Amino acid sequence: MRKILLIISFLSVYLFSNAQIDAIKIASAKKAFENKDYSIAISTLDEVTTAGRQNKMFDYYKGFSYYKLNQFDSAEVYLKKYLIKDINNTETAEALVDIDYQRKKLAVKEKDRLKYINNVYSFFGLHGDIKSFKETVIGEYGYKRSYEKVLDIVSCLMTYNDKRTYQITYTINYIGLIRKSEFTEVGGDSDSPITTYYEYKDNLQTKSSYRFCFNGDCNDYETVYSYDQNGFCIKSIYYKDQMKFVETTYTNNSLGLPTSSVAIKYNDSGLSISTNSNNYTYKYDTYNNWIEKVEVSSDGKTTMYYREIEYN
Repeated sequence: MRKILLIISFLSVYLFSNAQIDAIKIASAKKAFENKDYSIAISTLDEVTTAGRQNKMFDYYKGFSYYKLNQFDSAEVYLKKYLIKDINNTETAEALVDIDYQRKKLAVKEKDRLKYINNVYSFFGLHGDIKSFKETVIGEYGYKRSYEKVLDIVSCLMTYNDKRTYQITYTINYIGLIRKSEFTEVGGDSDSPITTYYEYKDNLQTKSSYRFCFNGDCNDYETVYSYDQNGFCIKSIYYKDQMKFVETTYTNNSLGLPTSSVAIKYNDSGLSISTNSNNYTYKYDTYNNWIEKVEVSSDGKTTMYYREIEYN
C-alpha cells in the first residue's frame, strides 16, 4: 500500500512539474511572438509536452507564428486546431479558416464574404493588417483615442480635452466582431464599468445596448441599425427606456462611409423636437482607410477627425 502511494505521489509531482514547465514554455513563446521572434516561438512550442498542447494558446501562437513566416499550410493546420478548441465546433472551424494565397492573408470565410481573423479593427471600418491606430478629434467635444490589440482584446485609452481619461476595453469574437465593450473613467469615483453588448446578423451589427446609472437612477439605452442591399448602414435608431430618442438616416459613398446624415431628436411623448444634419468628406491612405474626416453640421460647426494607423 505504501509503495502504491509513493508511486501515485511521484506521478503527481511529475505531472505537476511538466504542467508548470509547459506553462512557462507557452509564456516564453508568447513573449517571443510579441517580440516578432516567430521562429523562436515555434521552436519553444516544439518542446511542450503532449498534455501541454491541449492548451488552445499553444495552437494560437504556433499558428500565427507560421503565418507571420509565410508558412501558410502549417498556419492553417494550427489555427484550425485553435478554433476547434475555442468554439468547440469542428465543422464551423473547418469552414472558417482558410488561406487566401494570392493576397497572402489569413482569411475567415463567411458565406461569400472574407473577413481577416488577425484584423479585429475591421469593426472600426479599417482594412489591412493593422497593428494599432490613434484617432484625434478636434471640435466642440474634442478627444484623443489610442487603440491597441492583445489577442482577442482591443484596449482603448480615451482623453477628453486633455482632462478626463477613460478606458474602453473591447472583447472580440473568433471572426473579428466585438462581443462587448467596457467603459470606465480612469481614476474616477466608480470602478464599475458601463458594459455595452453587441448583436449581429450576417456579420452586420443589428443592435448595441447598455444600462447607465447615476445617483441610484438607471436608464436602458439601445441602438438598432438598418442596412441596404450592399451592407451599408442607412439608419440607426437610439432608444432610451424603449422610447425613440434619436433617429438618424445616412447617405453613403461607394466604400460604405456616410457622406451625409440627418438626425431627428424626440421628446418623451414621441414628438420630434429638433433636426440636425451633417455632411462628411474624407482623405484616404493607400489601403483605402480614411485618415482625415471633416464633419460640418447644419448649424455651422466643424469637427475634424484624424487617424494615425500603424500597419504590421
